[in-house]
Amino acid sequence: MADVSHPSGTVLEVRAKFGRRNQYQIGELMPSRLPLLLAFSLLPACVGLAPEASGPAEDDVAIPLPSPRPVRPTEPDAGAPGGDTGTPDGDTGTPDDTDGGEPDTGASAGSPLAGLRFWIDPDSNAAQEAASASESEAVLWRKISEHSVAKWLGGWSGDVESTVGGAVDTAEAAGSTMSFVVYNLPNRDCGGYSSGGAADRAEYEAWIDGIAAGIGGRTALVVLEPDGLSMMDCLSSSEADDRFAMLAYATATLKTAGAFVYIDAGHSAWHPADTMAARLVQAGVADADGFALNTSNYEASEELLAYGEEVSAGAGDAHFVGDTSRNGLGPTSSHEWCNPSGRALGLPPSTESGHPLADALLWVKAPGESDGSCNGGPPAGDWWPEYALGLAERAAW
Repeated sequence: MADVSHPSGTVLEVRAKFGRRNQYQIGELMPSRLPLLLAFSLLPACVGLAPEASGPAEDDVAIPLPSPRPVRPTEPDAGAPGGDTGTPDGDTGTPDDTDGGEPDTGASAGSPLAGLRFWIDPDSNAAQEAASASESEAVLWRKISEHSVAKWLGGWSGDVESTVGGAVDTAEAAGSTMSFVVYNLPNRDCGGYSSGGAADRAEYEAWIDGIAAGIGGRTALVVLEPDGLSMMDCLSSSEADDRFAMLAYATATLKTAGAFVYIDAGHSAWHPADTMAARLVQAGVADADGFALNTSNYEASEELLAYGEEVSAGAGDAHFVGDTSRNGLGPTSSHEWCNPSGRALGLPPSTESGHPLADALLWVKAPGESDGSCNGGPPAGDWWPEYALGLAERAAW
């Protein structure tokens, strides 16, 4: 529910899910931010009006799922067919030339991302689907293909310095900025669908050095290590200390190379805000541009913003970015994380978040890439066109 009084300086009140209440002085917000802020406040109503899609087909097996958590692309098989390098979107690691990027609509107050245009892949899976689809279906595919999606880096990225350097070169030539997800910590995903990562701390830090060399003092955005702070229960005390040290090293090294760095901090249905704030402080968030929320997950934007406020309060008032790629209808009632049915695209990527602490809303997870072999989906990171099309069909825009 949102109550708005129009005279400048009066209070706009947004009541988020679970009873949270946020107040903003209208006079303190740019007028252009108000439509998105109102959109966040009305999302619960949209959820209430949208029908739940049916579950898996009768021939599919719904695998019981553990507690809510996101899933990342899997490490590729060495013998991937067709020369596929195993990157999450099946490309070679270097994007094709393109003109333009995600248009900047004005950043949130104090955002270091003001004026950035994020690179859009002209040869993405969704773009290829649009090229061969009927016009009515192509309209839906373009809801995905015409927006920027972060590029994931891991063991599948080959010579990571060359991969990153080529990607930044291409984005710069198009007048835009490359966004990356760095995902290669040792003991990644605690043995789950996306297990893998570097063998040890020395290998990881050398790999980070390669990314920094590829950026080479130019502009890029990095979401650093999804799950890295959220999934630590499987680590010994010494392994946890190493993880904090590796995240701090990556943050400092990538910042020195010119990147904007946001350390991943899970989402609101996972850990309490004070837990994640404490872990962010240990990981060196003071040296980063902030933290990232909701990566590859489905929590609604209003909940993302409310949780971000709480985490920020315990992490030195750090700013944050959020993944809205698939949160248009929020999560299922059980907060299912692995290919839940009936979900929708969220708000398109923008540096206009409508919130003073949120530097941008991004598409970190590529809409249409599977969360894992569950609920009828293919392996994690594989393209699933039927799921992608459903996300686009149910989008509110």
